[in-house]
Amino acid sequence: MLSNRINPIKTSLLLTTALTAISLLGTKSLQAQGTLAPKKEVPVTAPLALTAKTDQPTYKADSAIKFILTVKNTIQQDLPVRFNSGQRYDFELFRGKTAKGEKVWQWAKGRMFTMMLSSTALKPGKPLEYSETYRPGSNGMPALTPGFYTVVATLKGVTKTTPPISLPSSTATFQVK
Repeated sequence: MLSNRINPIKTSLLLTTALTAISLLGTKSLQAQGTLAPKKEVPVTAPLALTAKTDQPTYKADSAIKFILTVKNTIQQDLPVRFNSGQRYDFELFRGKTAKGEKVWQWAKGRMFTMMLSSTALKPGKPLEYSETYRPGSNGMPALTPGFYTVVATLKGVTKTTPPISLPSSTATFQVK
């Protein structure tokens, strides 16, 4: 005897597939007819404020340079940030006034990080700070020639927001004389 019951998993799968197909076909068809405007990207206001800076605006060629990444939660509740490894941040150094110049150095290059998931909750308005010191000519850090340089500081985490914000970064420019 056949059962009159409907399998809820099969029904859900069929319904989801059908709605997706109708949605995709319908949207393309209406866009082609000019009756539906194409989707516009909506800017996302990040709940994180990142600031990259150096401890001075100008350095001598052999001076140590401190790179600082400050991360601040801009919303009024704890903000969970998930990390896919033990690496929490990175600093990359580029020659020139933008990050499009030649990459001179990267803090994480050649380092090993634990492979574990972790997360931290950023408290509202409480800054989290990471810093590293670049010492020209030591530990694989090339000497710097006179000119402008840009440091890109990246938080290596993903926010648990909708939509998630992944790998936010900030830049700072300084001069070597």
